[in-house]
Amino acid sequence: MVKRCFLIVEDDTAVSELVTELLKEMDVSLHSASTCKEARPLIAKLAFDLIILDRILPDGDGLGLCVEIRAKPALQAVPIMMLTSRGSVDDRVAGLESGADDYLPKPFDIRELRARIEALLKRGGPGRIDVLEAGGLRMEMNARRATLHGRPLELPPKEFELLAFLLRFKGTVVSRELLLERVWNFPPGAGGETKTVDVTVSNLRKRLDYLSRHLVTLRGQGYRLDL
Repeated sequence: MVKRCFLIVEDDTAVSELVTELLKEMDVSLHSASTCKEARPLIAKLAFDLIILDRILPDGDGLGLCVEIRAKPALQAVPIMMLTSRGSVDDRVAGLESGADDYLPKPFDIRELRARIEALLKRGGPGRIDVLEAGGLRMEMNARRATLHGRPLELPPKEFELLAFLLRFKGTVVSRELLLERVWNFPPGAGGETKTVDVTVSNLRKRLDYLSRHLVTLRGQGYRLDL
């Protein structure tokens, strides 16, 4: 099973640690940043299922970062929650208008935060898509079924999860390290034997018939599915 991946952008250490403990209980892969500058490269190279974003950051307003995220087509469906001390009605409206899906003022109850996160994940976002489809390829996530122009594709579990992840982010270069984290559930930054990814991709290509030419290798970068 592909593990969910969350990003928290928060410069208050106490709040960050509190949220981190909650998310550990939810068994997710977690990345953190304390500034917009730290967050941008993470957002650019990783695939997140939820972003928790403070407004008052050392190098800018989280509203601006939220607008940047929503401007990227691949990130328009990623749930964003604002978690901030700015809690007036005007602030909440500004947060939602910038593209946030939810806005929770500080101080907050950890039970409410968890309930809101779970509600966001149930509501939608890339991590909750049941059916992925493009170029004649259809993948039903709950049923664990894949077809190519209606013909069944018999895929071992890791090949299924790998293909689903690439299809979900089709047109985007996905690094081997990210695949190890999201498909093989390696801890963030732990590294690992990337040859495992290459072997799985090679085996997957053999099952994809003509579609294999759309699974592109980018030397030194990773893989991209062009559909």
